Amino acid sequence: MRKNGELKPTAPSWHTSKPDLDNLVKAVKDAITQIGVIWADDSQVNISWSEKIYADQKHQVGVRITIEKL
Repeated sequence: MRKNGELKPTAPSWHTSKPDLDNLVKAVKDAITQIGVIWADDSQVNISWSEKIYADQKHQVGVRITIEKL
């Protein structure tokens, strides 16, 4: 990453160091569970898709969550 927040052209696409992806997903699901509006317990989640990539700090940093009732 450059000082201006942009990725170097040689930066890898996939972030393969800590934190572990499963720990990040667990933190998000636990936070949603604590809110108590979406679900009572994250055991109710049936489908989950996630990826951990390097991102340009100016445009892509964050989490996108889509929740649909089955």
